[in-house]
Amino acid sequence: MNRLDSLFLLGDQSGRFLPLVGWIFLGAVIAMALHACGGWAARRRGYAAPPPARWNWWERLLYAVAVLALLDLSVTAFYGMAVHGHLGGWWLLAHMVGAGTFLGVLPFLALTWCRPCCFELSPRPDNAKTQESQGEAHEVTPAMAFPPRRFSWLGKLTFWLMMISGIVVAGTMLLSMLPLFGTHTLEELLDLHRYSGLVLATAALLHLYSVCANRLGFG
Repeated sequence: MNRLDSLFLLGDQSGRFLPLVGWIFLGAVIAMALHACGGWAARRRGYAAPPPARWNWWERLLYAVAVLALLDLSVTAFYGMAVHGHLGGWWLLAHMVGAGTFLGVLPFLALTWCRPCCFELSPRPDNAKTQESQGEAHEVTPAMAFPPRRFSWLGKLTFWLMMISGIVVAGTMLLSMLPLFGTHTLEELLDLHRYSGLVLATAALLHLYSVCANRLGFG
């Protein structure tokens, strides 16, 4: 096994994957805490965020199903690896149920929020232009000037990370089911599945935080 394999082909054999999981989630928690403190400080200074857009009932249902599926995948994968060193038995069955559920909602997530999560330059608010043309001297706050938004920059970024890593997670498992590869390639696909799953879980956690922060007005 060459040096590249020893670096990336970690899994539960070398005992490095689970500590990496802990450090990454710790970093995500610290990042969320810093972001929340920054948003709270901005609100104290009077810089209000744009108001959140209202979600339809089916958008809420779709997002709730996706969150529950990802929670199932994360718990079964990381707990199973930590306790048993591998996935098997009921843990594997529960993991496959979550995988099928997430694979089913992934295309609908992409179709629903692909356009709202596109990054684009924000035009100057029409309300500010109108008030200037009428000679009004009232101060226009960002919440008054800009239309409601669905996602902040953090929500948009983590959404695309979820889409890309979700495709990789699903693709590696689907490819491993085909009788096309040898043992070494299957091990590489398994480790790619592990690391892309770690990216997916981290991005989903940050995305859920960004949605809550946007609702609270400091996203």
